[in-house]
Amino acid sequence: MSINFDWEESNKTAWIFPVPGDPENINVDVADGQPTFSGEDIFEDARDDLDDSLTLFCVLYLGSFMALPYFWVSSMSMSGGAIVHDHVEKYGIVAEVISAEGGEGIYNYLSSRELNVSEGIIPQIDHYVEDGFSFIVTWINASDSVARQPGIIFDFPTERMYYPLILTSLYGDRTIPIDIIVTDFVTPDIYDGIKEHSTVSYWVGSVSLWRERDYDDAPSTEARDFISRFDDYPLYFTRIEISAPSSAFTEDLWIDKETPETVAYARSIRESHGFQLCATSYY
Repeated sequence: MSINFDWEESNKTAWIFPVPGDPENINVDVADGQPTFSGEDIFEDARDDLDDSLTLFCVLYLGSFMALPYFWVSSMSMSGGAIVHDHVEKYGIVAEVISAEGGEGIYNYLSSRELNVSEGIIPQIDHYVEDGFSFIVTWINASDSVARQPGIIFDFPTERMYYPLILTSLYGDRTIPIDIIVTDFVTPDIYDGIKEHSTVSYWVGSVSLWRERDYDDAPSTEARDFISRFDDYPLYFTRIEISAPSSAFTEDLWIDKETPETVAYARSIRESHGFQLCATSYY
């Protein structure tokens, strides 16, 4: 999960990620470094191949991730009505894996850390707790050294891929752009309330680590370890873009592993004609 924000304005803001499953099965880490996906839209490329021409271009953007088997063994502790199962603190970011018996316990947990949170979160958290969810909570530790581009890396077992949206509804009618990247070609279950505000595209390319030229230090070990997971070439990935009023986020996003038939056809055309790839990275 990669986050863009103003450090000075966000030191009292918490990000909450509900996770379907037991807290003991959740691994979390913090990375300093920004993965960059580069490649070509598979449909554009397939059409170009059929026309005996090839347009070469690059696209660079951020994504959200669920990967890496990191684990810190730490004793459980109670805090403000929630149980803290794991605590990681790096690069100016704090991440904790927590559970509670209800939304009020998590509201008290956040309030005890002087983090900005609305009481409106309580019924939504209750909904997740009833379904057996745990939570990853992150915030900025303003007294610590800060990352250039903080990333929260975590993994958890689940039968179906998932990205939470319901908590974003607390922002009312504000539009919150969400950009999700899933490795491989998959089928997101876009529910009716956000269909007109969503775009799904399919890409072939690669992933690398980008860093700002003004910095002399390399991306962190955690970021490099994350990138090392993607050693397949070429890399196939799905991009899901959602830009809807927050009030439309009445359901979470679930994603099926199946490749859509039209995408499989475009892939076969592409592979039968060969391909070119442009990928840019800085170390």
